[in-house]
Amino acid sequence: QPDISLYDHVRTSVAFATCLYRYHEKEGSLADTTAVKNTGDKKFLLVTGDLSGIQRYLFNLKTNAQSAKLLRARSFELRAMAESATRMVQRSFGLTRFSQIANAGGHFLIVVPNNVDTEKQMVVLRQEIETQFIERYFGDVALMLSSGVPASKSSLLQDRFGSTFAAMVADVAEAKQRKLQSGL
Repeated sequence: QPDISLYDHVRTSVAFATCLYRYHEKEGSLADTTAVKNTGDKKFLLVTGDLSGIQRYLFNLKTNAQSAKLLRARSFELRAMAESATRMVQRSFGLTRFSQIANAGGHFLIVVPNNVDTEKQMVVLRQEIETQFIERYFGDVALMLSSGVPASKSSLLQDRFGSTFAAMVADVAEAKQRKLQSGL
């Protein structure tokens, strides 16, 4: 029985289809049906992001008549920060906005192609994002971008997804330990 909406199903399918297309395009294997149908290769990289310092940034306001408006504005700004970071990652890999699987509460998940140079691209992106956060927010608010968890189609199936999810949690926890290091 389906337990998600058709919209969410199609959106997630588009994310993985686009990622597969970019993966095989870069590998030069778009016409190779054997390579495309191979479900054991780790063609996906599940990248998580975590916005830190949300509470302190939101509620570090002087109380006055405009406090409610300022709170809404800061809340919008925090959402825009995470959205902007996801767009940077998407543009870097030539993906659509649908490659963002989730974005809520300062956390997001993006699926990107796991090619040979993906790790280098992630290092550059992480450094650029962290530098911007240091310059703008002086470390009060920070966005940690994980290294990513390589995944194959088979590791995303229901019976194996638990271990993949645990690896994603550990990956973002590791990213939190090196907060703003790349930018510094």
